Parts: sequence; structure tokens; C-alpha cells
Amino acid sequence: MAEIINLIKFLLADRIVFLIFEILILIILIYSRFREGRHAGFIITRGPESWNNFIIAYGVISVILNQVVIASSAFTQYKIIFILFNLLSALYLCFFSSWFRNKIIGIISKSKNKEES
Repeated sequence: MAEIINLIKFLLADRIVFLIFEILILIILIYSRFREGRHAGFIITRGPESWNNFIIAYGVISVILNQVVIASSAFTQYKIIFILFNLLSALYLCFFSSWFRNKIIGIISKSKNKEES
């Protein structure tokens, strides 16, 4: 039982959770880049409402990503590098990745069209 508790403590340590979090961001970036090459052959021009949604999404995502870096006690000497990586990742995903922008619009549309009970 003590081994299981020690394993859980190890897996939930800042260093491990933080690395997993940053690796997930990297995987999303790579997947987004992979998906960018695939398109249905039509072009969509986004209107002002969509761009406002992207700006809001960028702000929310940036705050969340950087709060994880700031709150973590792992890799304290490299926090600026992680913050820059996270900001650039959010910037790319929210403003340049068609796949991710479609996901943002999809989430917002589902939220707006959700029937309240």
C-alpha cells in the first residue's frame, strides 16, 4: 500500500504534471499542423464576430496556460521559456490554425444553441 501511495505522490508531483501538460500542448500543436494540410477545398472568410471570439479564446487560453507555469514549482529557471512557448502556441492555435479556430467556433456555437431546461 505504501508503494502505491508513493507512486501516486510521484505521478502527481509538479514536475511530472507540468511536463505532461507541456507535452500535451506540443502534441496539440503537432496535430494542428498535421490537420492544417487537410481541407475540404472551400475557403471561409471569418467575420468580425468570429474574430472577436478568437481574441477572447486567445486571452482565456493564454491566462490558463501561463497560470499553470506560474503556479508550478517545477523548472523555475526556465519559466520564461515555457511562458513564451505557451503564448506562441496559443497565438498560433487561435489565429493561424484553421482546425483549432473551427473547434473554437464549434464550441461557441454549441454553447449558444444549447437549450436550457
